[in-house]
Amino acid sequence: MTATEAENKQASDYALTQRASEGDMKAFEELYQRHNRRVYSLCLRMTANVTEAEDLAQEVFIQLFRKIGSFRGESAFTTWLHRLTVN
Repeated sequence: MTATEAENKQASDYALTQRASEGDMKAFEELYQRHNRRVYSLCLRMTANVTEAEDLAQEVFIQLFRKIGSFRGESAFTTWLHRLTVN
């Protein structure tokens, strides 16, 4: 991925977070589709348990739904989501 592509994806993720925070479920679904594997993989690395990782990944997206409005775009969305997942 080139720097421009990364910037476009970040901007696009930011735009999706803004729309999702205003209640746009399609935007939230797009964020889920883009990032669910990354979240699940991180949960699996932390727990080494498939079932627990699946449950935790679901909890992460519930938390994301609740806190999406707090993403300010000061960092990459993936960085923010990683921190949300670890916490």
